Amino acid sequence: MSMQITVRLENDDVEYIDRRVAADHASGRAAIVAAGIHALREQEIVEAMRASYLLHGEDPDMVELAKWSAAQRGIVDYPADGDNVELEY
Repeated sequence: MSMQITVRLENDDVEYIDRRVAADHASGRAAIVAAGIHALREQEIVEAMRASYLLHGEDPDMVELAKWSAAQRGIVDYPADGDNVELEY
């Protein structure tokens, strides 16, 4: 289900959105806004997972989930088992 909303944006933001749409990077303005919201929500999830990892350590099930998730996004350079990975903030 979706809900229509009205937002006020700076002129240069709207121009940027329109350029992205014109370049066929999205089907319309709403798609760009929705993608931005999706990216913010995904970032919150990533930050929560990082915090949990730092607090509780590595969970083998989560490592497999992360590998699967990376593969779904086409990320091919996911760290191999045993690689030391430093989290950057």
